[in-house]
Amino acid sequence: MARFDRSIPPGGEGEITLKLKTKGYQGTVRKSAVVYSNDPKHPQIKLAVRAQVKVPISFKPRGVMLVGFAGDEIKQAVTIRSHKKQPLTLELSQLSLPEKVAYELKSVEEGKLYQLILRNISKKQGKYSGFITLKTNYPQKPEITVMFLGHIKGNLAFRPGTINFGQINTARLKKLKNRGQSPYQRSVMVSLNRGDNLKIEKIEINQELFETHIKEIQAGKNYRIDVILYPEKLPKGVVNEKMKVYTN
Repeated sequence: MARFDRSIPPGGEGEITLKLKTKGYQGTVRKSAVVYSNDPKHPQIKLAVRAQVKVPISFKPRGVMLVGFAGDEIKQAVTIRSHKKQPLTLELSQLSLPEKVAYELKSVEEGKLYQLILRNISKKQGKYSGFITLKTNYPQKPEITVMFLGHIKGNLAFRPGTINFGQINTARLKKLKNRGQSPYQRSVMVSLNRGDNLKIEKIEINQELFETHIKEIQAGKNYRIDVILYPEKLPKGVVNEKMKVYTN
């Protein structure tokens, strides 16, 4: 936030007051502000603000990313440090996703330094987000909350998961056909995240409505499946179909 004198007389002085809200910050904080004026030589002046925010408890990192492959050990540690003479005690207050994340709280230096270890225990691929809150014995900071994000990847990636051909426009279809173009083609990428022995063995799809072509992008790693729709064979209304891809 800023307050400033909007008009300064020739040879006079003005004042700019910058206010920094420190809630949620710890340690060194750097911010900046740009001052615009009608001075032809210095139309812009950048002001640097540096603050040292003292807190009773600091922890790094402020958030945790649990990224890896399903079945692997995925864990991250958070260092929690007391900046007071009074010994710090910690205990669990809330863990939002106990079915996906486990925690371990280790004392590194009694009453002074702790390590919070968060470990993924989900066996399913996908993304999740949550938090863990620890209760402290400090009235100035009764609890600390660490956010976490999980991204558990499978060995095989299939994207997009849904393809949409949209509304069929018969007039547009005729024009593009006359030009030798096919407007109703979509593609799906199939990728192996680890290893290089991927093979697509077969594809099941409604062959009355669709035609598929497999193109090898990178041997054993990446393939593209082109899906071509026969719009003239579609029944009226919304049509939903499934394509099954079989791999090794």
